[in-house]
Amino acid sequence: PRGSWRPIRPQLVHRVVSEQTAKTVLTMMEAVVGPKGTGRRAALQGVRVAGKTGTAQKFDAIAGHYSEDDYIAWFIGIAPADAPRLVIVAALDEPQRPNHTGGSAAAPLFASVAAAQLARFGILTEPVRAPQRPAAAPITRIASTAATSKPDANRRRSATETLVPPKPAKTAMKRPPAPAATSTSVDRELVSLDGRLLLPDLRGLTVAEVRAIARSAGIAVLIEGEGRAVSQEPPPGTIVATRNAQIRVRFEPATAELARSQLPRDIDQREAPDTAWTGGGSI
Repeated sequence: PRGSWRPIRPQLVHRVVSEQTAKTVLTMMEAVVGPKGTGRRAALQGVRVAGKTGTAQKFDAIAGHYSEDDYIAWFIGIAPADAPRLVIVAALDEPQRPNHTGGSAAAPLFASVAAAQLARFGILTEPVRAPQRPAAAPITRIASTAATSKPDANRRRSATETLVPPKPAKTAMKRPPAPAATSTSVDRELVSLDGRLLLPDLRGLTVAEVRAIARSAGIAVLIEGEGRAVSQEPPPGTIVATRNAQIRVRFEPATAELARSQLPRDIDQREAPDTAWTGGGSI
């Protein structure tokens, strides 16, 4: 059947709130649709919008309590907020997670409906598109390239782990080159991110080389023994806060190191802790 419009004029019975209170509440509702509000997805291009989000748990009659999984998401909006023409309530029954809230599910629906209805009054607008967040730059985890054979070195170079930094920019600091007389070829890099450091594998280096790396990174190092490094704490791949950071490195003479070189040294086969480790000390 074909429908027809039937205008219904409002009848003033009595005022519920004062005009000033209504303006104050409307201003508060505009903030809900602001850039930092829960209803920001209801914003329209060039049109002031006021609104309120809502996310309600549904009652489970069989279980006799409110559901932990089923919700009703809603948004009530007024547009234009400075000269109201429309009041729209958008509600969705049992929206799918994770977009099950009034701000993420119902607010965009309001924006689409309001834009279409405002066109009837000669107000042309469209929903404000949410800005795209820049993709986080992946950081290659530093693995030891010291190996007894070239295939092993290539295999360890290919082992990577993606870490998400707070900012895409990163600063790389090269350590001083190792003396030509050493028998172990090591190519390591210190990766610094906003006051945090990804520790490289220091095993196989001399005391002087470890001190040089620690000095360039601005962290303290505690030296135990002499010869070449055989272990370190925190372990390679750990993210530490550069400020007041301290790393403990144990060294053994070359004879002991030669025996230990036969043991597996592939640190990328275990997961390094993704925690900040700080301490005191001096270089």
